[in-house]
Amino acid sequence: MERVCTRTALGALFGNNGNEGEQDPLFSNFRIRRHDFFTLGRVFMILWSEPFGETTTNIGSVIQNDRSMPGLFLGRHGERVYSKVRKFVIIREGRDFCTALPVVTYGARGVSKFGVTKFEHGIIYTGSAVPEPLPAERPNRGERAMNATAIRVTPDAQGMKLDEMSRIDYAKVHTIEHNLKVAAVGVVHPASMEALITQFRSVWDQAIDRPNPNAASTRATTSGSIREEDESGAANAAAGPSALPRGTTANTNAEAAQAAARSAPAPINGAEVERIRTSIRNGMRQGQGQAAVVEAIRQRYLAAGHSPERTLALIRAALTPPARPAGPQ
Repeated sequence: MERVCTRTALGALFGNNGNEGEQDPLFSNFRIRRHDFFTLGRVFMILWSEPFGETTTNIGSVIQNDRSMPGLFLGRHGERVYSKVRKFVIIREGRDFCTALPVVTYGARGVSKFGVTKFEHGIIYTGSAVPEPLPAERPNRGERAMNATAIRVTPDAQGMKLDEMSRIDYAKVHTIEHNLKVAAVGVVHPASMEALITQFRSVWDQAIDRPNPNAASTRATTSGSIREEDESGAANAAAGPSALPRGTTANTNAEAAQAAARSAPAPINGAEVERIRTSIRNGMRQGQGQAAVVEAIRQRYLAAGHSPERTLALIRAALTPPARPAGPQ
């Protein structure tokens, strides 16, 4: 009896948010799908939960005001979690998971929302006619416009349609496990498939090649201080060359060396290497195995159109611990 009362009290405080239907089960069209459902261009819906962005540290005010925010609840350690149904389009297939891009409307504002990078988005729609963007979505001086080619989706069911303000966010890549309940929306029309891939690669390549202003400057340290690299020394040591995917062995014969010279990859960007190194550290700090983190990064780069050679070179460089400056003599 005590357990029931406790659960009821917690649900009243944190679970229901004062909104009817918060605890109702998902519609029956949300279900676990076969692996062959998760194909390139598939558009689907999923109940998505993520940490809620910090706007206040007063948990009491959150509890008092939670009626105005459906889907907001308190998770472990008093941290706020936000849950809502979101749409995604698959950009890369996988065996047990897929890589997908979110479909957003930004509250019916599209890319006119403040802080949104227009170039990283594009129109996605159902029907035969491309919806017109809002006048406010046009680029300002010095801005790049949304990707020019709208992506058409063929709905799975009659009457299923996307909001006219739907936009693909090509810059945000998410991993979706196949063992989660999803609802079918449709598939990208064959005539739009090439544009989907090309525009994703264009945005992704620019994102990973963008200079990191923090990477060029080395943090000054004094005697007795702890550098960021010192905190992750164990992670760097653990994530050595042995963390590379199996089968990636160095080829040292002359013929292979000549072939590699003819197709030499683009120069390695130090800031890009540092971003990969940071991703590896963060993944390991979150409890992921270093091999799994490295493999996820490798697959992400390959999906973005990078050659296996350049991808491997970047990962090798990231797995090599950064050189430490010589101390005072």
